[in-house]
Amino acid sequence: MEVKLLFLTVVLLSSPLLTLCNPLYVLSAPNLLRVGSSENVFVEAQDYSGAAFDVKIIVKNHPKKDKEILSQSVSLTAANNFQILKDIKVTISVSALSSIAVQYRIFSLTPNLEPLSQSGITVEIMNPQGITVSSEKIFPVKGMKSGKYAIPEMASPGIWKVVTLFSNTPQKTFTADFEVKEYVLPTFEVKLKPSKSFFYVHDESLTVDIEALASPDQQSDGQMNFIFFGRPS
Repeated sequence: MEVKLLFLTVVLLSSPLLTLCNPLYVLSAPNLLRVGSSENVFVEAQDYSGAAFDVKIIVKNHPKKDKEILSQSVSLTAANNFQILKDIKVTISVSALSSIAVQYRIFSLTPNLEPLSQSGITVEIMNPQGITVSSEKIFPVKGMKSGKYAIPEMASPGIWKVVTLFSNTPQKTFTADFEVKEYVLPTFEVKLKPSKSFFYVHDESLTVDIEALASPDQQSDGQMNFIFFGRPS
């Protein structure tokens, strides 16, 4: 299964009156949202003291941003200091992201690799239980024909087969295998270790070691994106 990236944006549902100091709208969220996992999204209106208003959080596919995956609304009020931490969980089917398909190409050739003229070829897709779940008759052009089969969302993992046979000799079949695997989201633990327990406002720097563990005793290699949010003094 191809891993998809999700894009998050925020839309103000109402237009609150601006105070003398223009408010600063802040959105804090993970750089990437993992499908099936709960993620925290922080929304805040700084330097704002007007009427309550609603904010709509929208999750879209990345990078095209042409599909709305999830949307939730929250209210920023004086009671919550115009800030809120919202827990969202993207539960999305495979078909909602993109069609997962097996592509195949059928060659109908003689031993001399010349196009073979036949009445037609039957192409069957067989699941690991030996059940034919798809069957179609094709007619190769110049000895070749391409096709694809969309894997169902609830497909059984295991070895699947593409079975072909000529219509005039159905007793002889040709088979190619492919494997369907269940995709499991990887999990890991991230630890932040600051060089000191306290950070003073006049300190010029603060060193933080970031450690990611795929398991209690196995370190993870890779890259990480992070964002610091702050306000100028």
